[in-house]
Amino acid sequence: MFKTIHRMILSAFLKPFAVSLAVSVFMFFIIKIVITYLDDFLGKGLPALDLMRLFFYALVAIIPECIPLAVLMGSIMSFGAMAEHYELAALKSAGHSLWKIFQPAILLMCGIAIGTFLFNNYILPKVHLKFTSLLYDIRQKKPSISIKEGIYYSGIKNYRIRVASKSKNQDTLHGISIYDHTAQQGNTTQLFSKRGFMQATADTSALILRLQNGVRYEQNGPFGAFAYRQPNTLQILDFKQLTVFIPLDEFKMKRTNEALFKHHGEMLNIWQIDSMVAVLDSGLQTKYHWINQQHALKWQPGISTQNIFNTRSISKKRLSEAQQFTRQAITQLEAQEAFVKAQNDERLEYKTEWHKKTVMSLMCLVLFFIGAPLGALIQKGGFGLPVVIAVLLFLVYFICTEFFMGLALEGVISPWPGLWLPFVFFLPLSLILTQRAARDIRGFDFRFRFIRSKHATTHHHS
Repeated sequence: MFKTIHRMILSAFLKPFAVSLAVSVFMFFIIKIVITYLDDFLGKGLPALDLMRLFFYALVAIIPECIPLAVLMGSIMSFGAMAEHYELAALKSAGHSLWKIFQPAILLMCGIAIGTFLFNNYILPKVHLKFTSLLYDIRQKKPSISIKEGIYYSGIKNYRIRVASKSKNQDTLHGISIYDHTAQQGNTTQLFSKRGFMQATADTSALILRLQNGVRYEQNGPFGAFAYRQPNTLQILDFKQLTVFIPLDEFKMKRTNEALFKHHGEMLNIWQIDSMVAVLDSGLQTKYHWINQQHALKWQPGISTQNIFNTRSISKKRLSEAQQFTRQAITQLEAQEAFVKAQNDERLEYKTEWHKKTVMSLMCLVLFFIGAPLGALIQKGGFGLPVVIAVLLFLVYFICTEFFMGLALEGVISPWPGLWLPFVFFLPLSLILTQRAARDIRGFDFRFRFIRSKHATTHHHS
């Protein structure tokens, strides 16, 4: 019987959890990836495979951020529906406590929390590395060729192309003029064609122009200061069909070595972060010691500034040398302090990422103990009121997390409280709601309590 009840509870929770996770991942993907990076994709002529890879990495990277929301929505919807259909009441009347009813879902949530941590620690860094390096290469890629009517296009190295008009499907060109500067000797090669077709090779390594009914001019001869003294020739070629290959090496997307990105906090697990922080701490201690030594340079004891300027033995040359030494010391101090600030910012990034990987998994448990008892108390399932409450609570959690994480990255507060404050805020709320649900204290049905108290007052007067 217990196994049947456990299967029923898990089935009731997993369905809304999976739907909520899929919907939230899709919404986050549209907002954080498509809208944010849309300008980086447009006009680049990117291969479909590269876009599919980028979107896949983005979807995988978004999943851990959406799990807390899916847990909150799934728990509110599932246990709210069970309470609405009196399934919780039937289980309680059979002698099962709320903790016993929650037990299979709690075990499942522990597995989800552990899985989220392992995913964030081992898989997510590799996904972030792939996504960041591929996005960087896409941003560096030149836009695809866009030749407009009546305007000389100079986007291709060593070529100038002009077309008088284009067909509606953009592949048929009319009135084509091509100036070839690959010889680096001016307009020595020119092509004119009444009509042509343009397409790129499959790997976008070359542009193919199939020209019809035109003429090609090529001037051969010496060039330079005394070129006018030497004879040159002009070759003219009338053609009905001519195929021109224009290399597009600068338009191909070049892949950057991923090792250049692997030292960012998002690309490391917590043990790698610990190692990087230890290296930074050692380097910072050395720099702090050097800076303190430079700041400790003072005048010799017993000689005041006024006495120095009054002493005739101090020559102008020595004063000039002292001033130059002081300026050099100040410049060195400013450079070292800027270096220390950059290293400290990197250290804060590592520490913030370390706590983020840990607290996100524990927040799954806390949000479950908010959503499950809240659903049991409001006694409402489905996509109505539970979804509204879940989204509002998650917005509070998300805004608090982003706000305090920003303060931690800026060095206003330490990363430890910065990342754990939302957890500390939601933990008492989860305990209070769980306690009220265990005692069946419905503090949300205000209308029911008002009608009952009014009826009791009327009965007493009668």
